[in-house]
Amino acid sequence: MVASGCSASETEPPSVPDVTGLWLDDAHDTLDAAGFEEFEDRDALGERVPWVDSNWAVVRQEPAADRSLRQSDSVILYVGKPEDAGMRELLPASSPVLAEIDERDQRDQSNASTAQSTSATAAPAPPEEPTFRYSGKPDDAGPPALPPVPDLVPRLPGTARVEVSGAWSGTWESTSVNCAAYRPGESTFRGWEYVAGPSVGGKSALGIKLHSKYADGADEGRLRFDPDVSAAFRDEDSRTIVWEANGSGVDQPGGDYVPQAVVEVSPDRSTVSFGAVGVAHSSSFFADYNQVGWVTITGTLTCAEAPPEVGE
Repeated sequence: MVASGCSASETEPPSVPDVTGLWLDDAHDTLDAAGFEEFEDRDALGERVPWVDSNWAVVRQEPAADRSLRQSDSVILYVGKPEDAGMRELLPASSPVLAEIDERDQRDQSNASTAQSTSATAAPAPPEEPTFRYSGKPDDAGPPALPPVPDLVPRLPGTARVEVSGAWSGTWESTSVNCAAYRPGESTFRGWEYVAGPSVGGKSALGIKLHSKYADGADEGRLRFDPDVSAAFRDEDSRTIVWEANGSGVDQPGGDYVPQAVVEVSPDRSTVSFGAVGVAHSSSFFADYNQVGWVTITGTLTCAEAPPEVGE
């Protein structure tokens, strides 16, 4: 007699993939590709809310990798930011995020060494950090509309201009611009990165990431830009506290994608004009938490040299 019934492979829940050490957006993509569509993101070092997935990295997951889990159950991801104290110790040695942090530190050290070696006399004064005036919360607590992107007119090579309005307001210009391209296999992030200005409390005064990823739906298989725009600045009245605002796309229930950042890019990718909407806030314990509000960020950046193509 032959017994009939389901085999163990048909009834046993699938294994959860290992996503520790990945950027949060890459972790979501990996879980989604494995059939796990329910996940919960938690701050591993505090009580912050991850606003932009690409700014956070996974340091721990529940259940652990290779454990069985029904695909209808949630995977809990504990995350932190690369600039958080102790993050290097929390990330596994094989983490691509850790490799990116090391690469960026080496690049910054190399740029600093080059600047020091080419200085014939006394070193110039460090660039001034952007400092904006708090103009109060608007009556409408909802997000403002995306601002129009400035005309794509190249600036002098290696310069950028940023304008912030809303809860904070002010303009800022920089003659310190770094542009980089990340090809497949070089990092988990694939695309172009533009950074301008001095470090403001360990954060880039202006950061733009253009994710080059495959589109869904009718445009499946075609590359598109998925922009992230972030700004860091100091308040005019509390110069010891750093505020930051991020704008990117937001996935809404029902599969709708609401952009909170838009860009225009020159054909050679050397000039980027951008507009973004984000909540300006501070993670400092000494910040006035009543000073949290929406801001719009617009501006134009031009690289000293055009970054290369990342390839398909």
